[in-house]
Amino acid sequence: MKLFNKVAIVGVGLIGGSIGLALKKQRLCEQVVGVSRHKKNLLLAKKKQAIDSGSLGLDIIKDADLVILAAPVKTIIDLAPKISAIVRKDCLITDVGSTKEEIVSSLSKIFPNYLGSHPLAGSEKRGIINAHPDIFKNSLCILTPTKNTSRAVLNKLNLFWRSLGARTVLITPSFHD
Repeated sequence: MKLFNKVAIVGVGLIGGSIGLALKKQRLCEQVVGVSRHKKNLLLAKKKQAIDSGSLGLDIIKDADLVILAAPVKTIIDLAPKISAIVRKDCLITDVGSTKEEIVSSLSKIFPNYLGSHPLAGSEKRGIINAHPDIFKNSLCILTPTKNTSRAVLNKLNLFWRSLGARTVLITPSFHD
């Protein structure tokens, strides 16, 4: 079941790469694109088939239906205004940051269709080389809606994570942290 046409993953490491692999395995979108600061990561992500194409720049995310920010917390916050200038206003935005209050506070002001996510999945290993499509199976993904989160965004991202195999729970960003 296709949920999206184009999904953009900013940060194709372990979690971002695993999301790309899971999206493709479950056939949840037409196209997965990736953004990385390192060309080597993009080449590995493409070779591993976690992404269809990649770029060192953000322009590749322009027509995405969903953008997943899978970078360090500070990087996510720093990139948000730049991403906002590129994506369509109806684009869904989520992140996989490990802390939520600062990210949610910042990104919910910038993106009308933003919902914070924190998948509790992974490994002691890092990087795209260790990405796996089943990393989210039977894991927990915390969603952090605010009073301004639309029901449609919440439902779509809840379905997205559940389609990757995760169980979801809703909590406030402050309770999360």
